[in-house]
Amino acid sequence: MRRAATETMSEALKKALGAADESLRGIARATGVCQPCLSRFLAGQGTLRLDSADRLARHFGIRVVGPEGPELRRRGGSGAPNAGNGGTA
Repeated sequence: MRRAATETMSEALKKALGAADESLRGIARATGVCQPCLSRFLAGQGTLRLDSADRLARHFGIRVVGPEGPELRRRGGSGAPNAGNGGTA
């Protein structure tokens, strides 16, 4: 069975921005991401900071879904998250 191609976060955000019923100025006001940043991002002339992408994703209802299949493992570790024990066993 072939896995469907997945969309990147940037692609999802660009699609949502392009299809939005509100202006970039309105989106900027609602999210706190500056309008020139949104314009540059849409034009392919810039990228977004992670916190800006988070705010836009929340605004548009975009969710990040983990990968299907085997659990991701941390490099050199067992894959279990560090439970705040300072990295000691």
